[in-house]
Amino acid sequence: MSKPSNSIVALDKFILSTRDSGYKSTSSAVAELVDNALQANARTVRISIAAADAKSGSDTRIQIADDGLGMNRATLIQAMRFGGSGRYNDRAGLGRFGMGLPNASLGQARRVTRS
Repeated sequence: MSKPSNSIVALDKFILSTRDSGYKSTSSAVAELVDNALQANARTVRISIAAADAKSGSDTRIQIADDGLGMNRATLIQAMRFGGSGRYNDRAGLGRFGMGLPNASLGQARRVTRS
């Protein structure tokens, strides 16, 4: 039997626990992503929904696209880390602790992709 860790975070269950305690509704998760777009000075935000098809087994897909400042690959990778905000404690938007983007994304899906 292994010795219990002294860490305050149970790493083996952290992502599952965070995902399951985060954004319970799709609308609140989408609102988080729209808020991020507005903080990035977006003037246009497009939300596209492709409904699931039970016969083909396809998933429902939601895409949020905006004309904000954008992120390079390194910034995107950092932003998808829990606590990885580049605007930590910034009071300009709803979030400020780097939990919203990864929680909103993973709270609604088991897989997140970048297009």
